[in-house]
Amino acid sequence: MKKNSFLSKGGIEHIYERDELVNILAEVLESQLYNSVIQNKSSNLPDLRFKTNKEFWDSVIAKRVDESQTLMLNKFHITEWLPSSPGKYHTKIAKEKREWGMKHVARFKDTVFTGYEQYAGNLKYKDMTPIELAPTGKEGMILGGYGSIRLASKNINNKKTFFLGATSSGISHEGIPLVFEEDVYKELIKYFKGNYGIIADIIGSISILPKEASLIEFDPVIPRYCFYVKDFKFKLISKESEILSSIAISFANPYNPYLKSFSFCSFNPDPKDDNLKIAVEWLNDYAKRYSESDKTIITGDFDEIYEHFSNVDFKLNDIMNGRISIETLKRYGKDLNITINENVLGDKFQNISGSTIVNRSNNKPD
Repeated sequence: MKKNSFLSKGGIEHIYERDELVNILAEVLESQLYNSVIQNKSSNLPDLRFKTNKEFWDSVIAKRVDESQTLMLNKFHITEWLPSSPGKYHTKIAKEKREWGMKHVARFKDTVFTGYEQYAGNLKYKDMTPIELAPTGKEGMILGGYGSIRLASKNINNKKTFFLGATSSGISHEGIPLVFEEDVYKELIKYFKGNYGIIADIIGSISILPKEASLIEFDPVIPRYCFYVKDFKFKLISKESEILSSIAISFANPYNPYLKSFSFCSFNPDPKDDNLKIAVEWLNDYAKRYSESDKTIITGDFDEIYEHFSNVDFKLNDIMNGRISIETLKRYGKDLNITINENVLGDKFQNISGSTIVNRSNNKPD
């Protein structure tokens, strides 16, 4: 594996805290809102242009843009991966979480993982020694906006619809979810297929995904926004080193499901998913180490295209296609004191069997 294929890895073993788990659960469940996206009517001439992720999200968060305006994302990378919690990275509270998290770094001479760790802006470690954030630090990074998902195409309002991500920095969790109808996507794929990503000027408008379609009631940091693409102008092919995605999970030992841990791993996406496979291997190994079990329960995964874990409470593929374990959802609702939107649950989801939790009083962990 090349040096710097992974720029950061880490996990957190942490006690059960409601707000953290509600946020993680919401990010998993709210992905299904993309099934309700609609295109807004707007002109082809941009009213506003943005050169960076931060410029865009600062304007959105401050409500300086609305759904009627035509926007241009100037020279943004387009990637398969989109942020799991769009815009959160650019909020004040997320920045504070990350800054707090980066103060807790454990340094290891010998590690169980392969690759070299490197944190942008962290001048304390310059010698490329592998490092792993200490358990008390990972919470800040994930709650600070780390995490990405990959979605399959959908038929929405009798139109085949595709989902990608745009990012000025090349980092997926800092970027913007993109929605394409089939005619625009067919033009895009001519440049995109077989490459790490492309750089393009992207024209479209924002759409706010309907909160009333949420499975659970909670107050998000910001509403769920996406960017509905009307057109694009190809500029360049992205290099492998220019695109970075982070994938995040929460997990628990099946004998003690109420003690949750978190982990994330960053990787350079490639057309054959080789780096993704290595990242998933690392996450699996990390979950086994920190849960002290090879039967770890994952709360939710991040990839609708492929399944990477054997025991997942809420699989992204299921959530995006109207399948859920009602028993598991209601258990989370009871444990976390969450109100479930029964109308959405009944109208949009069919029941499937959930994961098995071991009775600790009658069994011993492996």
